[in-house]
Amino acid sequence: MKPAIPAIAATLAALALLAGCTTTYEGMPAGTDKAPELVPEAQRAPFDLTEQLRVATRACIDSELHGPARLQALLSQGYVVTNEIGGPDGYTRMEPSKGLFDRNAGMLRVYDAGGSPCTINVMRNKGYTAIAAIAGELTAQGWRKTDERLGRTFWSKGPDTLLLNGSSSSYSALADISLYRTKPRK
Repeated sequence: MKPAIPAIAATLAALALLAGCTTTYEGMPAGTDKAPELVPEAQRAPFDLTEQLRVATRACIDSELHGPARLQALLSQGYVVTNEIGGPDGYTRMEPSKGLFDRNAGMLRVYDAGGSPCTINVMRNKGYTAIAAIAGELTAQGWRKTDERLGRTFWSKGPDTLLLNGSSSSYSALADISLYRTKPRK
């Protein structure tokens, strides 16, 4: 019976360590450690998805070039800090609930962990629309499509290059569209 005690103690210690872990991303505003998982109903409002994709694209460009803290500007655009798993990790806009099975019909989420891509989440059925709107905003901001390989598109402006990539899976309701700054050209 004695060998079980160290195993139980080790398991409890591991669980205590995991409980202390958070996924708080770099640049999140202070005081948001108890952020809600979803935007509270009182803070939800209808929005134009294409326009908000433009806003999110500009925010992601700024985040990739100057750091994730720049995403805080989304708070003045009606976004709310939300909590995914254990800590604040993104900025989300949601439309009011339309019913039990349509809770996230209008939803857009932006996050950047720093060192990884700035990611825009939309409902999976809006993924192609989102890619087109983001590409349109990159063009409007002076970025030029320079290469396309394996579903990834490279956009350049001056010495900077961004990689635009989209993905979704059958087990998630969301599509992930990522903008990632590649190493500057010389």
